[in-house]
Amino acid sequence: KYFSPETKVIAAEPEGSDDAYRSMLSGKIEPAQSQSIADGLLTSLGDKTFPIIQEYVSEIITVSDAEILSSLKLIWENLKVIAEPSCAVVLAAVLRKPEIFKGKQVALILSGGNVDLKKVIAAINQTTKKLSADWDAYMRETLYHNRVAYQTNEFLTNDLKPLAQDMVA
Repeated sequence: KYFSPETKVIAAEPEGSDDAYRSMLSGKIEPAQSQSIADGLLTSLGDKTFPIIQEYVSEIITVSDAEILSSLKLIWENLKVIAEPSCAVVLAAVLRKPEIFKGKQVALILSGGNVDLKKVIAAINQTTKKLSADWDAYMRETLYHNRVAYQTNEFLTNDLKPLAQDMVA
């Protein structure tokens, strides 16, 4: 935003730790919650960070842990990147609201490789057991349906993959 004032900054946050989202709505720092697989985002807003968010962030999208885990799986399988659940929050936000990103130049900041594999795999297994015995069927039927799964594939193929290749080049 500093170098490109016309850039729109959209933040993402887990539903179970949405203090920035709630703080933006109320205009004051709201207490933190700590109920998400995205443990790297379970921190509190401070007197220094909140004014920066208020000034530069135009929207905050919240996502569920199931969406975070699905996005993490997409990152692992398609980008072949070791990423932590906190990293997948931003992709989950794009997949939740693809209409606001369509036709725009989009940059996602994917960072963090601090993965507790036992914890993440247990969460994936727990989520899978709750909703379906088959993870792929769960993603198709419950989380994305056919329309969003198609948009996800198009996004990964046409937008995210070339962007990642450009960044590596």
